[in-house]
Amino acid sequence: MATEQWQHIGSEETLKTKPCNRLHAEDDKRYDLVLVYVRGQFYAMEAWCSHAGGPLFKGDIEDFNGRPHIQCPWHGYLFDAETGKNQLGIKQEMFPTKVENGQVYVQYRCALCTSPFPKS
Repeated sequence: MATEQWQHIGSEETLKTKPCNRLHAEDDKRYDLVLVYVRGQFYAMEAWCSHAGGPLFKGDIEDFNGRPHIQCPWHGYLFDAETGKNQLGIKQEMFPTKVENGQVYVQYRCALCTSPFPKS
């Protein structure tokens, strides 16, 4: 994979309508991310739960100890939406996000898209 670069994801107005958006990675689905929108901020983390591989983009956003967490739909593990940390010591890798001129970007090592890339 290439070095990390800012990837354009889409418009802030569209992406903030869902709390969890799957970002498909061009290289392979195991590199997919989940884009979380909570409390007016975007956060990007690995899409597959580090516990057992559950799809975090299908999870719910929950308040835990006053902080937003994404809950894995398979086993209920909670990951801090801002840090990727879990109370049990497992962690999701996080990736920087930014909004410029109403457009959302994620710093990542391969191309990302909100819909699957066409198969060659």
